[in-house]
Amino acid sequence: MNATEHPEVIRYLDALTSLLTPLDPADRAEVLAGVREHLEAAVAERPTEVAQVLAELGPPESVARAAYAEHGGPAAEPTRAADRAAVPVVVALLQLLGLLILLLSYVAFAPVVTTTSEEVNGVVSTEVFYPAGAAILGALAAGVFALPLWLAAAVLVGLSGLWSRREKLLWMVLLPGSAALLGGLPDLGWQLLGETGLTIGALTGTVLVVVAVPLLVWRLTARGREQCRIHHT
Repeated sequence: MNATEHPEVIRYLDALTSLLTPLDPADRAEVLAGVREHLEAAVAERPTEVAQVLAELGPPESVARAAYAEHGGPAAEPTRAADRAAVPVVVALLQLLGLLILLLSYVAFAPVVTTTSEEVNGVVSTEVFYPAGAAILGALAAGVFALPLWLAAAVLVGLSGLWSRREKLLWMVLLPGSAALLGGLPDLGWQLLGETGLTIGALTGTVLVVVAVPLLVWRLTARGREQCRIHHT
């Protein structure tokens, strides 16, 4: 197996690539090529000691700091407001507040499920009425209230150099993805299983949004703050 195909090496290079995002593309390519060359040679000599080779090279943060020092990376005090240390926290607060508004607004716009019962010859029949697509429309309406906060977060993320393109994309889809889950899963459940599916879909969407989104916000915020620490070191 080539050194750069080893799972630990792939994770190391991915982390280093993300940390070097603000560096000039030519300089970034040069640094990554040098690290790959070093790893290929070292692992070829010691194929069973990949973890030790990476430990001797040092954590990706140390390599990134050395690269910035050598190639004249970002100054200790960023010149762009969007690269300052407070930006990751501000973006996180905007996203979480937007999520809260989305959830509260969705509850207000949630579709009303009507249940009617009728007794015929001693037999009670129950009919559940749910207008198809109502949950999706409710999520869209709720999204309008969270839109200003999402736009503010999107502008900050777009202007900032603290995240990679993939991480920026994750920031951008957090609130729209949450709205899609809240509206789409109940409607899908209704189409598949009726009233039971509607309940399961609504609970599943809510749990995913309430649990997964804050975790992703925390991870992306940590990545941004990590970049700030590297720039300031």
